[in-house]
Amino acid sequence: MKQNFVMLIDDVFYQYGIFVVGKIQSGAIKVFDKLVVVGHNTEMQNLCISIKKYDSEDRTELISVKEALAGDYVRIGLIEGSKFQIRKGMKLIHQQ
Repeated sequence: MKQNFVMLIDDVFYQYGIFVVGKIQSGAIKVFDKLVVVGHNTEMQNLCISIKKYDSEDRTELISVKEALAGDYVRIGLIEGSKFQIRKGMKLIHQQ
Protein backbone atom coordinates (compact mmCIF):
# COMPACT_ATOMS: atom_id res chain seq x y z
CA MET A 1 0.00 0.00 0.00
CA LYS A 2 1.37 3.40 -1.00
CA GLN A 3 1.66 5.86 1.88
CA ASN A 4 0.70 9.50 1.47
CA PHE A 5 3.48 12.09 1.54
CA VAL A 6 3.77 13.93 4.87
CA MET A 7 6.57 16.27 6.00
CA LEU A 8 6.69 18.40 9.14
CA ILE A 9 8.23 21.79 8.32
CA ASP A 10 11.33 22.39 10.50
CA ASP A 11 12.34 25.71 8.93
CA VAL A 12 11.34 28.15 6.19
CA PHE A 13 13.71 30.21 4.00
CA TYR A 14 12.92 33.11 1.68
CA GLN A 15 15.81 33.44 -0.75
CA TYR A 16 14.84 33.99 -4.41
CA GLY A 17 11.64 32.08 -3.60
CA ILE A 18 10.22 30.13 -0.69
CA PHE A 19 11.86 26.96 0.63
CA VAL A 20 10.76 24.61 3.41
CA VAL A 21 13.09 22.23 5.20
CA GLY A 22 12.22 19.03 7.03
CA LYS A 23 12.40 15.26 7.24
CA ILE A 24 9.90 13.31 5.16
CA GLN A 25 7.79 11.29 7.60
CA SER A 26 6.02 9.08 5.06
CA GLY A 27 5.55 8.58 1.36
CA ALA A 28 7.52 10.16 -1.48
CA ILE A 29 7.60 13.45 -3.35
CA LYS A 30 8.57 14.34 -6.91
CA VAL A 31 9.25 17.67 -8.58
CA PHE A 32 5.97 19.23 -9.80
CA ASP A 33 3.81 17.32 -7.30
CA LYS A 34 0.77 19.28 -6.11
CA LEU A 35 0.95 19.86 -2.35
CA VAL A 36 -1.06 21.37 0.48
CA VAL A 37 0.46 23.30 3.39
CA VAL A 38 -1.66 22.71 6.50
CA GLY A 39 -1.55 24.00 10.07
CA HIS A 40 -2.19 27.08 12.20
CA ASN A 41 -5.86 27.04 11.06
CA THR A 42 -4.93 27.38 7.40
CA GLU A 43 -4.75 25.22 4.30
CA MET A 44 -2.92 26.45 1.20
CA GLN A 45 -2.42 24.70 -2.14
CA ASN A 46 1.07 24.77 -3.55
CA LEU A 47 3.43 23.16 -6.05
CA CYS A 48 6.85 21.58 -5.52
CA ILE A 49 9.29 23.21 -7.97
CA SER A 50 12.57 21.82 -6.62
CA ILE A 51 13.90 19.19 -4.22
CA LYS A 52 17.35 19.20 -2.68
CA LYS A 53 18.43 16.40 -0.39
CA TYR A 54 20.81 17.03 2.49
CA ASP A 55 23.83 14.78 2.93
CA SER A 56 23.00 12.27 5.68
CA GLU A 57 26.41 12.70 7.35
CA ASP A 58 26.75 16.44 7.96
CA ARG A 59 23.51 18.01 6.62
CA THR A 60 25.38 20.87 5.00
CA GLU A 61 25.76 19.66 1.42
CA LEU A 62 22.67 19.75 -0.80
CA ILE A 63 22.12 17.49 -3.80
CA SER A 64 19.39 18.24 -6.38
CA VAL A 65 17.09 15.26 -6.89
CA LYS A 66 13.87 14.60 -8.80
CA GLU A 67 12.36 12.45 -6.03
CA ALA A 68 12.78 12.03 -2.26
CA LEU A 69 11.50 9.30 0.05
CA ALA A 70 10.46 8.86 3.69
CA GLY A 71 13.44 9.39 5.97
CA ASP A 72 15.19 11.89 3.67
CA TYR A 73 16.00 15.34 5.07
CA VAL A 74 15.15 17.78 2.26
CA ARG A 75 14.71 21.38 1.18
CA ILE A 76 11.66 21.81 -1.05
CA GLY A 77 11.09 24.86 -3.25
CA LEU A 78 7.47 26.00 -3.41
CA ILE A 79 5.78 28.18 -6.02
CA GLU A 80 3.74 30.36 -3.60
CA GLY A 81 3.75 31.65 -0.07
CA SER A 82 5.11 34.22 2.30
CA LYS A 83 6.60 34.24 5.78
CA PHE A 84 3.14 35.12 7.07
CA GLN A 85 1.52 32.06 5.45
CA ILE A 86 4.07 29.24 5.82
CA ARG A 87 5.74 28.74 9.19
CA LYS A 88 7.70 26.21 11.19
CA GLY A 89 5.48 23.48 12.63
CA MET A 90 3.09 23.30 9.67
CA LYS A 91 2.81 20.15 7.54
CA LEU A 92 3.29 19.59 3.84
CA ILE A 93 1.09 16.85 2.34
CA HIS A 94 0.09 15.62 -1.13
CA GLN A 95 -3.00 17.27 -2.55
CA GLN A 96 -5.85 14.72 -2.65
